[in-house]
Amino acid sequence: MWNSSLAFLLLEREDFRVQLTVLVLDRDPLLLQSVGRILRPHRVLQATGGLLGLTYLRSGQRVDGVLAGVDLGGLTGPEVLMELSLEYPELATRFAFMAPHSAMLASEGVPILGRPPNPEALRAWTATLRREDPRVQNRRLYS
Repeated sequence: MWNSSLAFLLLEREDFRVQLTVLVLDRDPLLLQSVGRILRPHRVLQATGGLLGLTYLRSGQRVDGVLAGVDLGGLTGPEVLMELSLEYPELATRFAFMAPHSAMLASEGVPILGRPPNPEALRAWTATLRREDPRVQNRRLYS
């Protein structure tokens, strides 16, 4: 007899094997390191500015999500989001801010994970990215 709850648990365990690549943008190298540790075992790419982050994306590298501070020096976090909306609309929907909660950013509908980001909020955000990941979706279709 097929146990559907057991199948769901197995699928959820498989989902955790999908390693995401997250691009983290911030001016503070210590914050970048801290976020990198929290996001393990995912692959974390770090850039100390918005322009560096966009350059990385434009080089053709695959990224599953972008986490950015607001004041990046040069381009701001909202400006990076605007560029992503134009060039990589699918990635713009997988974007979150590291910022104190503010009405200006909240009105954009983009997740705000705090600054420094709350570890549980970071893990919840990556869990959402993982659930929406096509690699996980395909695995569910064929399981």
